[in-house]
Amino acid sequence: MTQATTTIGANKSGVQYRTEDNDGKKALLNHHKGSTAPAYAEAGIVWLDDTATPWILKIYDGADWITIASVNASTNAIETYHGTSALRLLNHATDTGAANAYAAAPVPAITAYATGQVVTLKPANANTGASTLAVSGLTAKNIKLLDGGNPASGALVTTGIYHLVYDGTNFVLLNSSSSQTTTLTGGVTGSGSGSFAATVAAVTNTATVTVKDANFTIQDDGDTTKQVKFQASGITTGTTRTLTAPNADGTIATTADILAAATQAQMEAASSNTVSATPLAVKWNPGVAKAWCKLSGATWTIDASLNVSSITDNGAGDFTVNFTTAFSTANYAYAGCAKSTGTIASSNFSVEQANLAAPAAGSCRMNVAAFNGGNLTDSDCAVAFFGDQ
Repeated sequence: MTQATTTIGANKSGVQYRTEDNDGKKALLNHHKGSTAPAYAEAGIVWLDDTATPWILKIYDGADWITIASVNASTNAIETYHGTSALRLLNHATDTGAANAYAAAPVPAITAYATGQVVTLKPANANTGASTLAVSGLTAKNIKLLDGGNPASGALVTTGIYHLVYDGTNFVLLNSSSSQTTTLTGGVTGSGSGSFAATVAAVTNTATVTVKDANFTIQDDGDTTKQVKFQASGITTGTTRTLTAPNADGTIATTADILAAATQAQMEAASSNTVSATPLAVKWNPGVAKAWCKLSGATWTIDASLNVSSITDNGAGDFTVNFTTAFSTANYAYAGCAKSTGTIASSNFSVEQANLAAPAAGSCRMNVAAFNGGNLTDSDCAVAFFGDQ
């Protein structure tokens, strides 16, 4: 301690005067360093309080000693002091607490918590779950993660140094040592680049999670060079498309995996196994009927048909089938059957192309006759046509 009296040399011998003079100079040089305040304090005097480590540099305002900074002679560091409860980065202090109940005593100490205070903590013990932190002997506060959850076991380890910010209620841990499972309970919008350090376990409520397609990538867990990206640029502006997963396991097919539709020439050739037959193209297969009809009654009413536009009644058992789409030539085949709906004794009937008119590409005249002679006037008849269109 080097402090001195305010009066030097009064009625003193030369040796004593020199001693007091030297003491006064030393007091000025070391800012009146000592464990107690100088008794001769006047407004403006600076005092280096060495009661504890680090030392505290103070200035006297005429009534009170105001702390200016802390001086650590061991680390050769000086830190500006902003008040015991003011917003500030608290000096690092050794943890004196236990696992899950941490305690730190920064110097100078704080007398109250203040929102925004930052604590640097090096735990003496690893945590095993929910934890608290008490600073300067004040009431312990809960340590929370950024999402408001409790730190998982191993979030604080003895080899780590952690920053915690007081939010007015809890100390929020800014850098955890373990991966956390995070439940997102609100809308989440992702943009830019980067990654989540936590594993997203669930998105609850009815919130919409939006991620830009350029930033959404799925990587193979074994080989991160294998990636899947998504692109939405082909969707019409203002339109939302929904992809619904089937109720079965499977593999996503691309347009390259889908067989091209067969052309008319390929269907007529009936030889390719690398194209698909669409409903429209099936009719071009040579083994498929190009036209057919089921008729009934004396005037040949059409009950059902394909590619038949109308029936012309030419008389008893005589009718003409008119095609909607004509054959390419008159060289086509036909097959038919009939039954009597009246009282004709014969049960054997034939459906044949009538001799009265040659087949045409767009129509075909037919007869329904009994084997014992005569055309049928009361029958059900069906006929089909095969050939190239």
